[in-house]
Amino acid sequence: GAIYLAFIDYSGQNADSTAGGVYLYKSTDDGLTWISLGKVIDIEADSGKLPIDRPWISVDTLGTVTITSTNAKGASSPNHPYLSVSYDEGS
Repeated sequence: GAIYLAFIDYSGQNADSTAGGVYLYKSTDDGLTWISLGKVIDIEADSGKLPIDRPWISVDTLGTVTITSTNAKGASSPNHPYLSVSYDEGS
């Protein structure tokens, strides 16, 4: 099995980051080491909307990874959900 982690980096401190986004990591050794699968939702993906708040992750038995997020506080209207889907375990 694998453990997946989706998180927000808004500060730009992540090695994969420039301005911010939602990132996906994977561990196959019970969380001892983590592999970066990259930025799955970029803060600049929808100008002025900041689509990086409240990421939720789902992984099914076939390896489909789905991540949703919504607009961050202070984003311009209208607000709506964002979706990122990978059919190859996030690779």
